[in-house]
Amino acid sequence: KKTALPTKESCLAFVQEFYGRYVPKARDMNVHSLDLALKERRSAFSPRLVRGVEAVEGDARRNQEAGLDFDWILNSQDPGDPGEPGYLAHNSKLSGNVCRIDVSRQRPDGKGERIVPELNLEHGQWLFVNFHYPDSPYPQSENLLSIIKLNLPAGHPKAD
Repeated sequence: KKTALPTKESCLAFVQEFYGRYVPKARDMNVHSLDLALKERRSAFSPRLVRGVEAVEGDARRNQEAGLDFDWILNSQDPGDPGEPGYLAHNSKLSGNVCRIDVSRQRPDGKGERIVPELNLEHGQWLFVNFHYPDSPYPQSENLLSIIKLNLPAGHPKAD
């Protein structure tokens, strides 16, 4: 769905729709949700984000390391089980063409993940350009682009 002007409503609807489709697949243990996200919905992510994630994963495979050892879309290693409460997108903030949405999940144990996807409106379409993790204990792991940079060796062509 193309949207001409950046509005909080269109951004929120885009994020709700994305998480609504992504979470059930992430909870299906037979599917690698990130591969799925990048295959099925590659167009929802900025090229820079896709390049960074793929570079980290490629390096990790070559060096037999963990790479990004969590689901960066859900900020979790355990997306939960089918039937559990999902992720709720709410509270959109808009500044020019940049939108941030609060996404949270309430787990049965009372804890929950918080993710703040950052999106940009480009050519009439919202794109995920970064994912912020407000509960991160370290500034360098507060967002996905920083984590990608940390994981790629200095001078790597995709490190920035």
